[in-house]
Amino acid sequence: MKMGNFQPILLGILSLIFTMERLNEEIRLRERVIRMFPTRESIIRLIEALLMEINKKG
Repeated sequence: MKMGNFQPILLGILSLIFTMERLNEEIRLRERVIRMFPTRESIIRLIEALLMEINKKG
């Protein structure tokens, strides 16, 4: 089996990892600004708003 057969799969996995790392970085940036969250729901709302913002950008 040639290594080239795995290249598309590996590129897909790396792309997903980089996307998740970027999302985590964006969450951490906003978390540093807010510093304290009164409830768990407020954290979830922040992440939902971030995901909707990213979705709008396409």
